[in-house]
Amino acid sequence: LLLCLTALLLLQAAFTNAYLPVSEWFSPAGAIYSDDYSIHYGVALRKIKYLQEAGKIWAYDPDMRAGNVAIALTSFDDTGWALFSYLLHALLGVSIEVAFKLFFVLGTLSIPLICYAAACHFGAARGQSLVAAFLGTVLMHNSIMVNFYHWGTVSFVLVSYLALLTVACFYRFCRSARLIDLLKAFFFLLCSVLIHGFALPILGVPLLVCYVIYFRRIRPVHHGAVLAGLGLVCLALMPVYYCFLQLLDTIIKSV
Repeated sequence: LLLCLTALLLLQAAFTNAYLPVSEWFSPAGAIYSDDYSIHYGVALRKIKYLQEAGKIWAYDPDMRAGNVAIALTSFDDTGWALFSYLLHALLGVSIEVAFKLFFVLGTLSIPLICYAAACHFGAARGQSLVAAFLGTVLMHNSIMVNFYHWGTVSFVLVSYLALLTVACFYRFCRSARLIDLLKAFFFLLCSVLIHGFALPILGVPLLVCYVIYFRRIRPVHHGAVLAGLGLVCLALMPVYYCFLQLLDTIIKSV
């Protein structure tokens, strides 16, 4: 098992090296500036500045169309990138340039592990889970996701895989009624939405379907836990969506 997962990780490392040489992973020089990467890097720097100066992930910025909801919409896939870079810089002293690249590197390397864990939570045997991890990794090398990585839409690819694990954890909770699985599901849901804002409506459909199918099997106390978990996720995401609440009256009037 360990050898197989290590082989998949090495495969992903080689894939990552094609876009960002290993020699530059921990170097402040050589940041990714091609296509969408330059946009992500620029927006991440602005959000890190907001966090450092005001403790907020979003702010009115005269350099980025202040008060315009468009900037909040178009930067939906930068929040996780910015938070990750900010935390590594603030807590571990890692330079922002290196932290920005490590989000890309670690996110890519984690995909085989995410596929394996998702298959396990769906009830697959160890061998089947390894096959799922292999196929999930190969898919990344032989699909439009290669173009996504070339363009820089990394967040969308990461959320596409992380969504599998989120649904898998919630599925196992519905079947086994283990609160630890519910906690993992909501944790990965939170991570997914922070990485890409559109993960919430996309994940909402399979999670709701799963919940409806197993509704009668879930005990009342666990129904309460589901609602409490959703409330905590919404509360944790409030700093991200607060800008929309501030602009809600303007949006309604313009419509």
